Amino acid sequence: MIFAELHGKLGQDCSRAHERAEDVLTSTAFGLLRYIPRADGHLPLLARVRRVRLDSSHQAVAALAPGWPALADLLQVQTDFWPYAPGYGEPDVLLTLSDADGIPRLAVLLEAKLHAGKSGHADVDEELTGVDAPDPDQLVRYWRLLRQLDSVRRGAVPLLVYLTRHSTAPVEELTDSLRREPGMNLGWLSWRDVWDVAVRAAPDNLPAADLARLLAHKGLKTFDGFNTAPCELPPSGRFWNGPSWFAPVAPWTGPTGTHFWKGGGNG
Repeated sequence: MIFAELHGKLGQDCSRAHERAEDVLTSTAFGLLRYIPRADGHLPLLARVRRVRLDSSHQAVAALAPGWPALADLLQVQTDFWPYAPGYGEPDVLLTLSDADGIPRLAVLLEAKLHAGKSGHADVDEELTGVDAPDPDQLVRYWRLLRQLDSVRRGAVPLLVYLTRHSTAPVEELTDSLRREPGMNLGWLSWRDVWDVAVRAAPDNLPAADLARLLAHKGLKTFDGFNTAPCELPPSGRFWNGPSWFAPVAPWTGPTGTHFWKGGGNG
C-alpha cells in the first residue's frame, strides 16, 4: 500500500479509501517497523512516549519521564494487529516486549488515530451489561482490556499509548479518560515521533526510509528546514549605502530667485 499511496493510487488525501486511511497507515507504519532493528525502531519510539498524568487542577499533562517506560534488556518484540476482544473492541496494535528468556516484560497497547478522535462509546456488537459492561470511553475500555491480557497477568507491565497526528498532546481527550480511570498507565505519541525515529534510521535501512518518506508525504513530520536554496545576500550589511545605487547629480546652476518662474519675457 505504501507505493500505491505515494503514487496517488488512493486519490488525493486518501479520498478513495478515506474510511480505511487510518488502518492503512497503522498497518504500514508498524509493519515496516518490524523490519527495522529494535534498537533503531521500537525502542527509540517507545522512549519518546510522553507519560500522561493529571496535575493538581485535574488536567492531563504529557511529558517525557526519564526511565519510563523501562526498556532495558528487552530483546524481543512481537507485533499483533487488531487483537479483538468481545465486548471491548479492537485496539490497533499490541506490542509485547520480552527479555532474553522470552518472558514478557512490557505489554504496549496502541490506539492510533489519524483524522478522527477517540471513540466515546463502545462500538462492538456484543456489548456487556451490568457490572461487567465496558466503559464507554475507548481508552478506559482498552486499559481494562490490557490488564486482562495473559502477558500482564504473568507480570508484564501494561502500557496504553494514544497515538495521534497532533503536534502537542490532545489534552481534552486525555483528561476525560484519566478522570474516568486515574490509575491508567497512559502515554501519548505523535505520528511525528514515528517519522523522526524512521528518518534517523533511514540512512542504513530501506524500510525506515520508506516509512519516513510516507509520513512526510502525509505531512506527519517535524520541520527540518527548507527545500529551496536561500537567496544570496550582499556580503555587507551596508549594501544600501553603496555609490552605485544612486547616480551622481550635477549641482543646480539655474536662477535662485523666488520669482524665477516669471521669466523675463513679455507679460
